[in-house]
Amino acid sequence: MLLAGLMIATLQACNSSSKKSAESAETVPMVKIEKATNHTGLYVSEGYAQRAEGAAWVSVAVTAGEGQQLKVEVRSRSDIKKPTCTFDALADRKDDSTYVAVHEGKNILFTFTEADLNISTENPADSDLLHFFCSGGATLAGQYIKFVEEKAVEETDAPAQK
Repeated sequence: MLLAGLMIATLQACNSSSKKSAESAETVPMVKIEKATNHTGLYVSEGYAQRAEGAAWVSVAVTAGEGQQLKVEVRSRSDIKKPTCTFDALADRKDDSTYVAVHEGKNILFTFTEADLNISTENPADSDLLHFFCSGGATLAGQYIKFVEEKAVEETDAPAQK
């Protein structure tokens, strides 16, 4: 009998302490911490690898804007050819990997991964909009690889970043 009473008292003590810790946990506000991602840098089109052979290429300079915006500047090769693409925009953060710029009421998406940037329109039917910023049938749409400076690259060969 004494042993049963002692067990009941012990169980009641455990229950009240676990209720107190559960109550205190509920009153502490939970804050979701999002991983900070840095998408700034220079991105280049596939043609950059063949620049010595005269291939056309495009660079996309991404810098921090105000708040959660990114400043996007697109420039095509201009050293030996007339530039074919020019585009400047402020893009607003949609989520961790996507930013949106609006042109003529249409959304242009900038989707980032660790190694590249993809430019597209939110609505596939609006993709012709991305030809507007380029001449000769070129388009801003496509994948751009994050530029990592090569040790042997001369300064004049590296794409310009403002």
